Amino acid sequence: MASDTKDIAADMQSACIVKDINFFVNPGFLDRPASPDKYRTRFEQDEVTYLYWDIELINLLYKKQGGNVTFKLRCTALSTGKEMYGQEQTVDFFSSEISRMVTYSWGIENGGYWIADQYVWELSINGNTQVTRTTIIDTMGVVTDKNNPYFDLLDTKLFPGYVDNRESSQGYRYLTQFNQAETAYVGIEINFRRKFNDSKNLEFFVTIINALTGITYLSYRFDLAYEAVSQSSTAFARVRHGTSKGRYWPCGTFLFYVSFMGVTISTGRFTIGTEEIAGIVQPVDQTLLNTSVKTMVPAAGLSVEAALAQLDELTGMTAVKKAIHENIEYLKFNKLRMEKGFLDDSATNLHSIFTGNPGTGKTTVVRLLGKIYNAMGLLSKGHVVETSRGDLIGEFIGQTAPKTKAMIEKARGGILFIDEIYSLVKEGSKSDYGAEVIELLLVEMSSGAGDIAIIGAGYPAEVELFLNSNPGLKSRFGQRFHFDDYMPDELMGIANRALKLEQATLSAAATTELEKKFTEFYRNRDKYFANGRLAFSIIDEAKK
Repeated sequence: MASDTKDIAADMQSACIVKDINFFVNPGFLDRPASPDKYRTRFEQDEVTYLYWDIELINLLYKKQGGNVTFKLRCTALSTGKEMYGQEQTVDFFSSEISRMVTYSWGIENGGYWIADQYVWELSINGNTQVTRTTIIDTMGVVTDKNNPYFDLLDTKLFPGYVDNRESSQGYRYLTQFNQAETAYVGIEINFRRKFNDSKNLEFFVTIINALTGITYLSYRFDLAYEAVSQSSTAFARVRHGTSKGRYWPCGTFLFYVSFMGVTISTGRFTIGTEEIAGIVQPVDQTLLNTSVKTMVPAAGLSVEAALAQLDELTGMTAVKKAIHENIEYLKFNKLRMEKGFLDDSATNLHSIFTGNPGTGKTTVVRLLGKIYNAMGLLSKGHVVETSRGDLIGEFIGQTAPKTKAMIEKARGGILFIDEIYSLVKEGSKSDYGAEVIELLLVEMSSGAGDIAIIGAGYPAEVELFLNSNPGLKSRFGQRFHFDDYMPDELMGIANRALKLEQATLSAAATTELEKKFTEFYRNRDKYFANGRLAFSIIDEAKK
């Protein structure tokens, strides 16, 4: 038994990796979740009493095994070679834990331990160095809202960036609105007058917020090196973000703020649209930023667990429940990865297809998914807008697009649920307006403003024909859930629930007769089998 325990410990030691070490000095951040603007690598001597750090450990045996992991962290002052910190720590992992964040600190109550210098940190497991980081402590002075000893900000501009980097050779153009089709990157340029003459690295943080949803779209840290100069001069910090594949930025309005040494130094607003608008961004009210930032926090209301519990209480739907639970776990894991700094190659896809006969619980599940996605911070409202062909298609030329766009905006923040979605395709008809609806849905799902899940439902065979009618549909609807017909005993369970709602009971003879009827209905069912609706209608008729 002792040998088995030793083997497990050895396995955990080799199966645990260190994601990162991140540093901060504000003790008020101890209970704050990990985020780029929480951490820094550069600090002022006068602001440091204790230096805090978060260590992110990843369990590669997730769901397979847990156990103890021992690591050693060592910090050395570069100028003197003095060891400032050297401790061995043990962390106990549960097998159900993907990752574990541990926090430590070191210093002196009144300050003076961490003085101006460069410090090298090395974290090792089994004697092998996994992560090396450097922190710098300076003596320029503490940065505040009213005083920046490092530089005076002149202005902040936004520029479009391209895959071939032609902006650097042809000149930078400054915009307040970007053309989504042409812009690969959105760049930020910060212009300032230096107050330091020696060579120095400066570290900046950029956070970009979707103004419609209030959710943080992007947050990252970057630093730039500045060479020594003989006298004060102007300088800039320039960075861009996007992807060479394009379509990284959805249409919509965004707020941004830039911070330096833990203090916001610049704010602004920009839009992504169908054309460029030249101009210099203007600062936005700080209170607008404060009320907008939600950084994917679960919204108030029903929790994910409570909504899943309601799902589990529904009769039948075993396969659907399993698929939804697995999908929610994946979304949680993917969300966790992004929050911890891992890149996500594709945006979280909530657009889904539900297939199944009438009365199998599709609408009920859609409403629960709205609550779940809202609780996870993936949708800002979580409401459901139920619609069909007639709500989306106009009778005459020019009516369809406005109707469809209006329904999309009505569902923004929640779910647009399209029942009998296959009815948008009229086989053999080239002039049907349903094709226009499909194109608008595809645009929304690929490059729209987001904060919406589009879910289509219908009979399996007809839905398959619908998905094959346009090459882009299958890839846009990233999730498929099939609702099986209810078995006779499940139909009886639904009938009993209907009886409770009606405050009625069945005699023993009536119960036996109803069980026989449900078995007969199930054996003779076709695609129009009404499932749960059948059970409710029988009870309703019986009461009448």
